[in-house]
Amino acid sequence: MKIRLLTFLLSLNLIVKGQTISVSGNWIPTVTAITTTGSDYSSSALTSAANQTLITAGGLGSLLSIKNYQISVSKTNTNWHNNLVLTARRTGTGTPSFLGLLSASGGTTAQTITNISTAFFTINVSILSLGLGNASISNIPIEYSLSGISVILPAKTYSTTITYTIVEL
Repeated sequence: MKIRLLTFLLSLNLIVKGQTISVSGNWIPTVTAITTTGSDYSSSALTSAANQTLITAGGLGSLLSIKNYQISVSKTNTNWHNNLVLTARRTGTGTPSFLGLLSASGGTTAQTITNISTAFFTINVSILSLGLGNASISNIPIEYSLSGISVILPAKTYSTTITYTIVEL
């Protein structure tokens, strides 16, 4: 009986499962009006809430595997000015599922988001996961910062879309 159970469990490990990533949050920063003629906006950046975006990654790990996953970030400009600089940083670890020990590493210093997808942080499945591919980590908090705001920019609404991707390393 033990041999059949082991064969069954190893067979389940061969089932292909894909990783999933979901992202929630939207940031619309507010720029304080200038009250003194001839002045510019403060040179300091606008910063979002520490948990402005929450990332959840699922389908991580499978029976008898230790894996790492890279989360990358990029932006697609809808209406953007080259003087504007948008950064992101991970401000917390998220909540791992009970079926495996998962952790996030890296991404805790501000990283400029560009139009080219670049590595942001890593999710590590650090012990054998019995989640059969269903291990997950949820609510990884992300904070944004926007700089480069100036009176020399044309007065209009600027927007960009941030994309997060997950890849097994």
